[in-house]
Amino acid sequence: MIIELRKYRLKPGRREDFIQFFETTNRRVLRDAGMKVFGPMRDLEDPDVVHWARAFESLEHRETVKEAFYNGPVWA
Repeated sequence: MIIELRKYRLKPGRREDFIQFFETTNRRVLRDAGMKVFGPMRDLEDPDVVHWARAFESLEHRETVKEAFYNGPVWA
């Protein structure tokens, strides 16, 4: 399994807005594309940072899924 750890620095004071969007929209879209999604997780030391992870079965699966996602209608 391949796991990508992601760290997003957000505009000050917008973390909860981002988490709400992630939970209601982004998580479903990423899972539908074939990614396993973990998070979002609040950074306890920085109120403007969110961490999350996405997992793939293999490097080949990662490339296939990312290419389809980033060249597909949702990302456009």
